[in-house]
Amino acid sequence: MTALRKLTGIALLALGAGVLIVGTFFVQQGFAAELEIKDRMAEEAVTITIDDVTYPVDNADRATAQAAIIKSHTLERYGPWQTLERGSDERASLLDGLTLRNSLNMARMGLDLSLMVKAIGGVFMVVGVGFASTGAVVYTLAARQQAKERVEARELAPVYAV
Repeated sequence: MTALRKLTGIALLALGAGVLIVGTFFVQQGFAAELEIKDRMAEEAVTITIDDVTYPVDNADRATAQAAIIKSHTLERYGPWQTLERGSDERASLLDGLTLRNSLNMARMGLDLSLMVKAIGGVFMVVGVGFASTGAVVYTLAARQQAKERVEARELAPVYAV
């Protein structure tokens, strides 16, 4: 029975190590995705002006703010898409605004998704450490029980006089 407990401890330890590795991979991929999105945003050099100060759009909040500004400007100036005549210059300008807004919103969603992947990875890492710790405790207790049983078996064995 103690051999089964020791194997259970080893299995939990291995499972914990595997889950920890998967969690580490998720966290790394989340950071890589965030960095890639921010690099692509920097390449486009989109800026937002707040109180006469120009800031680069390099995070999710600024991307959302810039998309809202573009939306308000295009709707104020041109109105809704359906009201514009086909082939008009206003419709082309509104389409440019829609394209930029969609790109900024996609960047926001990508950054939020990368944050979620990092959080899931962190949870996996905590669960992995929990499994590994439990496996180590189960294995240690089983090994102690096995050692105790061996000592008791030696004490019960008859001693022969020579």
